[in-house]
Amino acid sequence: MFYNQGVENYFIISIILLGAILGFLVFNFPFGKIFLGDMGAHLIGFIVGYLSIVLANHTSVSLWYPLAIFTLPVMETVYTMIRKKRREKRGDKPFGPDKEHLHHFVLNYVTLKFPNIKNSILSNSLASVFILIPYFIVNLIGFIFRENDFVLIGLFLVSVFGYLYVYNILKKI
Repeated sequence: MFYNQGVENYFIISIILLGAILGFLVFNFPFGKIFLGDMGAHLIGFIVGYLSIVLANHTSVSLWYPLAIFTLPVMETVYTMIRKKRREKRGDKPFGPDKEHLHHFVLNYVTLKFPNIKNSILSNSLASVFILIPYFIVNLIGFIFRENDFVLIGLFLVSVFGYLYVYNILKKI
């Protein structure tokens, strides 16, 4: 989209980031040969967030487009902050790790549903695929309607309620 809108500098940054992520994916999926770590994930998140803001401000793309396609990470972040705040109010350490992320619940579901998979790395990779399939569909719909505020707001709301529904169902398993 940057290229089509004549914003070549950001197009080049996007291609470099895409190449780096795909290079990482080749070596990391499904057996986890290298570890990105928190700082790597935060850096990628920052760059993608920045590019999303630039995209919405310098092209014909709706301001709702980035929020609609990034509902999953936004909801994960919001839920994590809420959990940590509750933990702090109970007197527990708020900055410790927890196993209450959507990915952990999907992993538990995969482990129960496919008991023949004994390799935890394969189970983890399968859980990632289960999360990425609906995420890909949401992104595809968002891309198709990237200039339509009405559809993007609806997609955002469906994604929020879908996340909440799946999270709460899987949390009980």
